Amino acid sequence: MVLKMATQNFKLWSGKLPIRDVLWKFLPEKKFNFSSGFLKEKDEHWKNYLQQYPRLYDGNLLLLDDFSVEEGRIVFITRSMRFSTLTYIINKSIKLEESLGSLGFQMFISDPTGEKFLLGTRSKSSEYKPGHYTIPGGMFEVDDIADSVTNACLREINEEISISLDPHTIYLTGILRELNNLGIVLLLECSLDINIHSHLLEQKKLAANEEWEGSFVSWFPFASINELDSSLLMEGLVYRLDKPNQLKELENRLTTNS
Repeated sequence: MVLKMATQNFKLWSGKLPIRDVLWKFLPEKKFNFSSGFLKEKDEHWKNYLQQYPRLYDGNLLLLDDFSVEEGRIVFITRSMRFSTLTYIINKSIKLEESLGSLGFQMFISDPTGEKFLLGTRSKSSEYKPGHYTIPGGMFEVDDIADSVTNACLREINEEISISLDPHTIYLTGILRELNNLGIVLLLECSLDINIHSHLLEQKKLAANEEWEGSFVSWFPFASINELDSSLLMEGLVYRLDKPNQLKELENRLTTNS
């Protein structure tokens, strides 16, 4: 069964699937046919963009064309797009008709009790959603396709917060549309082992890379998510909101922008 995404839906799929059963395929022959005028304007936009954010890398991102659920597995069909092209499309509010959007993930890393998770704030100097509350994650690039979805996620988590996770404890629990309407988020969940990660569970704050405000993440109770400013929540946290009206308002905002 092939699942086509409806633009009005924030949640595209929910369940609980081991990450080892999440696969991807890459279609290098599928190209975006942009006009010469588009490419010229994109290049100029990127040049100006780099003046503000000189450390940005113009990598080849994975974009999701479609996904299917087949015999207890989920398969993502992907192609590529330069990061500079995606930033131009977002800046100009251009609709991406040929693809569902860039592919990334966010992961709830919880303590063994399931009462707390690692939460941080994106750096205020970030070019993407500065100051927003979020959980560890990242965007997938074309180079990731040479490995499994599992290992790509493990590498990204280790780069962000230097934690080694057991892949057998990681599950896909949702497929969400980004609130900017130009990306897809794989929502993952993982519970730390008290014997392996006791040193992390004893700390209030854990060191993180420069993408995080203050270069740290900290333990935060699931029960308090509703107390966070809803306008500063990224997708994984929005999914866990326990206020139906608030969630509906955010979904309506997404629909309006689609």
